[in-house]
Amino acid sequence: MWLLSTDRAELHYYVSPEEVPDGYAILSHVWGKDEHTFQEIQALRARCEGANPEAGTPRDLLDPSDKIRRCCEVAQSHGYRWVWIDTCCIDKTSSAELSEAINSMFRWYALAKICYAYLKDVSDFPVANQTRRSGSMGASIWLKRGWTLQELLAPAFVVFVSADWGVLGTKADFAELLEELTGIPFQVLTLQRPISDFSVAQRMSWAANRNTTRVEDRAYCLMGIFGVTMPPLYGEGDMAFQRLQEEIMKNYDDSTLFAWSTKPFAIWPMQLRKIDEETLADIVYQATSHAELADTSLRPTFTLTPYAARAHIPVVDIDEWKCTLILMPWVHEDTGWNVGLLFTPCTRSSDVSRPLHCVSVDRMAYWAIEDGQLTCLGRTRPADIRWIHVDVLHRLPIAARVDPRSSLHHPPLTLDTALRAPFRFNALDKWRFLQYGWLYMSSPSTLDRRDSPAIPQWDGTPPALVAFSDHQGVQFTIRFGRCEEPVHNASGSSTDSGDGRTAPAVGALWTDMQVAASEAELATRPHDCARDHVDRWTLRTRMFPAGETWFMGYWQLRVAFTPCPLNRDTLVVHIVPRRHPDTPSSDRTSYRALYDELYLVQTLLFYWGAGDVAEKGDGVAGMIDELTHEVEAMEPDLPYGVDAERCWLVERSRAVLEQCRKMVEDMKGS
Repeated sequence: MWLLSTDRAELHYYVSPEEVPDGYAILSHVWGKDEHTFQEIQALRARCEGANPEAGTPRDLLDPSDKIRRCCEVAQSHGYRWVWIDTCCIDKTSSAELSEAINSMFRWYALAKICYAYLKDVSDFPVANQTRRSGSMGASIWLKRGWTLQELLAPAFVVFVSADWGVLGTKADFAELLEELTGIPFQVLTLQRPISDFSVAQRMSWAANRNTTRVEDRAYCLMGIFGVTMPPLYGEGDMAFQRLQEEIMKNYDDSTLFAWSTKPFAIWPMQLRKIDEETLADIVYQATSHAELADTSLRPTFTLTPYAARAHIPVVDIDEWKCTLILMPWVHEDTGWNVGLLFTPCTRSSDVSRPLHCVSVDRMAYWAIEDGQLTCLGRTRPADIRWIHVDVLHRLPIAARVDPRSSLHHPPLTLDTALRAPFRFNALDKWRFLQYGWLYMSSPSTLDRRDSPAIPQWDGTPPALVAFSDHQGVQFTIRFGRCEEPVHNASGSSTDSGDGRTAPAVGALWTDMQVAASEAELATRPHDCARDHVDRWTLRTRMFPAGETWFMGYWQLRVAFTPCPLNRDTLVVHIVPRRHPDTPSSDRTSYRALYDELYLVQTLLFYWGAGDVAEKGDGVAGMIDELTHEVEAMEPDLPYGVDAERCWLVERSRAVLEQCRKMVEDMKGS
């Protein structure tokens, strides 16, 4: 995919959304008559290359009111380096690139850090004054276009901006109004229910009153909502919808499709499970000689249906492993052992009368039958073989295909999608902790569900929970909440909301860590105001656990906060690990963790350093001294040779530390 740099409006290519450093913003808008194309943006770059530096950047050559320029400026002000805009980030002269973009667009929107929905026909109005159908937002053409439906549904975090690019609110803020205007349930817009919970007919109804310029786009623009793909063929007219219906029938056991005869839809490519190629390379098909399986009237058969792969197979139940072994006619060439597949009941079954079964994580197991005894998984048991019909999950469930976020780095969150949410968790990367090789970090959640428009957005009560677990279960939980005791300003009654209005006094934000606490305790256990209020922490950061205690003997966590660029009262949550300095680190893990921590502290100095260096100078100095000790202990060379990544981490860590020291000295001088 092509992305625009927000500082210069220059196009850069990335293989996939996951490869974009720090993620990207994306624009949802209604096309006008004079949109800049891919070629025009490239031509602007060519004009600037080799020219006088004072001539400016491609972004400077765009009109100050140009949509691309304003989007880049807003995204940059919010901290995003990259933005995707469909008018200029697709080379439409390439049919292959256009086809890829159309089939991938739902996924690209779903994986964006933020989506700006530009309402060119809506002026500024406060979030609190949500206009109804007669208001400017209700009359916006953005709500009438076909392509903007997936652009509303796919991203987790949608921010509506007005004609002059002022922030109006988020998808979560306007969820009740949007439900009234579009018919899309409130729970879908607030990410409390996935799109896949709704029938084909229900999803079709969301597009009933939308229009597209080209008739084929009535099908193409809705592909992601059903998790199917098909090549776009402009010129086929209404045949596009017929092809879409056929794709839906192949993937859904849902007769509500036939309730519609003239509406369009399609979907994005399914993800496939990684295969152990080395193991499979040694497995061959070989007819079995076992009497129980040699009957020519009984052969394993598989029939594909929209629901699953209907299999007729010989199996043996393995009760102690709570799984079933499929006796496949496979043999491992080197050992001569038979190879079977392990499968278990699938938790994603949508029809209780037809339970699905999934191939287990371990996938394959060796087996042998001798004298009526089956040997498998290190044990011998009677070979009680039976032939059964079973529904086996043969591809990624449709729910996961419709929601790309479900299997990627940033899962959908229901807590932080309001403009004035107390915390923003989108900077957390739970998969990064797996790279450190230790604990699994859960997505933020609360112990209650807010499924009704009558219940307001999460305000910090009850606290949000981020659990850390290993193979033995949850080890500890970090809580994020708001104190019930209001914090008053100098007037003693209210606070500045940040947009010129006066807001009621609210409690301070707090964070703590709980170990071995029950769910009831996590929701109700009081926090320590003197210790846990974030605004009392030096640089708004703290190590967990405090002191010389280390998780599992060799890990601590730095929890830190930066202000959200969309709303200064909202704090963005960051969590990075620190490995014990005495732990062997030849695997580069501790160096990567230390570099991440240094980079975070540099960011904290940028936001909070000016005030804290003056008021909490000793605390800042102690933090820098501690990091200095850690960096000085780094060794770029390994006993058995040079590691390029390790050397890079050492070099960059030393450079970032030096920058931190300079920032502190400059702040002291000022």
